[in-house]
Amino acid sequence: MTILRCDRNVLLVEGTEERLVIPELVEKATGILWGDRRAKEHPVEIHMCGGDREVLNRKRVNALLKTPHLEAIGLVIDANGAAAQRWQRVRDRFEHSFPSLPDSIPPEGLFALNAAGLRLGVWIMPDNQRTGMLETLLCDLIRQDQMPVFEHAKQATAQAQAIPRHSRMLI
Repeated sequence: MTILRCDRNVLLVEGTEERLVIPELVEKATGILWGDRRAKEHPVEIHMCGGDREVLNRKRVNALLKTPHLEAIGLVIDANGAAAQRWQRVRDRFEHSFPSLPDSIPPEGLFALNAAGLRLGVWIMPDNQRTGMLETLLCDLIRQDQMPVFEHAKQATAQAQAIPRHSRMLI
């Protein structure tokens, strides 16, 4: 388990894709500039955990909840099989520190404040309700006028994957 840096606002994500995509989505959706990622000027420190199980690793969560000066914890995880089951795992990990968490995640995501003033935000990809993942959310964001290009890209990818591996070698 990677030790988290002591940041005031921490976002736990599964992997590289989320770390790269979330700042872009934030900028596009809110107009809030993420800042220079190399200079560490951004509203929240994103921590890649190495998979969905590691985001909710009991030791990681307990250590994070004890971090001094922490103001906010965010989680962005894939629903994979079912958003409701994923939400139950989140509740299990955080109910001690956030006893008023609802039985089901609200469709708009969760924002909670505990007695110590710590904030918790949770988003279960793609929309807190359906089965899916980051890629599902991104597909949902494709504009209707861009669907022909998206369909072409899917067909071209499928055709490329159908070529035997030994024939795909680049010259």
